[in-house]
Amino acid sequence: MAVYARGYRTYDGDFRGPPVAWTIFREGVAQALRRKGFRWILNITAFILLATAGMIYIQVIVEKQAQRLTGGMVRAQLMELDQIIHGFHATTMFLVSLGAVLVGSGLVADDLRTRALSLFLVRPIRPVDYMLGKALVLPALLIPLALLPGLVLWLLVGLWQPPGETWTFLQEHSDIAWNVTRFYLVGAAQLTGLLLLLSSRTPRRGLVIGLSAAILFGGPVLRAIGRLVLGPIGTLLKSLDLPNNMLWSFTRDRREWQFEGQGGGGRWGGTTGEERWLQWQPDPTVIYIVCFVLLAAGLYFTWRRARSVEVDA
Repeated sequence: MAVYARGYRTYDGDFRGPPVAWTIFREGVAQALRRKGFRWILNITAFILLATAGMIYIQVIVEKQAQRLTGGMVRAQLMELDQIIHGFHATTMFLVSLGAVLVGSGLVADDLRTRALSLFLVRPIRPVDYMLGKALVLPALLIPLALLPGLVLWLLVGLWQPPGETWTFLQEHSDIAWNVTRFYLVGAAQLTGLLLLLSSRTPRRGLVIGLSAAILFGGPVLRAIGRLVLGPIGTLLKSLDLPNNMLWSFTRDRREWQFEGQGGGGRWGGTTGEERWLQWQPDPTVIYIVCFVLLAAGLYFTWRRARSVEVDA
């Protein structure tokens, strides 16, 4: 090594570089992808996606054979694509939540435990840059878990349509793409807010995992209690089932589901199937309020934690 390389020569370059938030975000994503648990969840999701796509493809082949044998009199009914994609997301919903917990539990807690946050802030980094960088990690990592699989299934079925009908099919089923996008947006907002909030309060990663898992997987219990409680409290309790909130985009238009007891005289005390189904479902407006409150709280407490860190000169 040349002597001057270790000396104090005048720096000839510039001080420009990528935005600070982008650097923090990129490092957070890189750390998450190095975790074996998260990579396993990605692989399991990919396997379920391939299995679902194979099932749909077999249906398409069977349907084409039926059309050939009947002279084209049979039209594709493909077992309701929206139901298939809803089933896929209902299956992978807890994988999405688990992946978010594994990554998000250490977003701020790891920096607090290793005292990395004070080292970050020695540099000219604003607390808001730190907050934004951390807040972008989970939404980015949830794209291959909660957004791309559903869109891939939607596009594949469109491509498997007869020649010239792909675009028409995609347009007719554009609501599926929107439902998948809403599933992702609701999940990303809720999970990012919740895990930033918990991770910014303690340096103990294990505690964050335990609390977030209890909140996420205890949601069905709160929803069951909310069904029995009348008024705003019951509505709020039903909206605290965070995994089910993500699935609401698929189930909100499925009021044709009927249960035993339709028309009175059934074991559900005379209520119709639609009424009983609606008793279990949260109010979509309250879902969006819960998303906003969680995300705002997570961002605020992450910013406040970064702002309150003491940095020794």
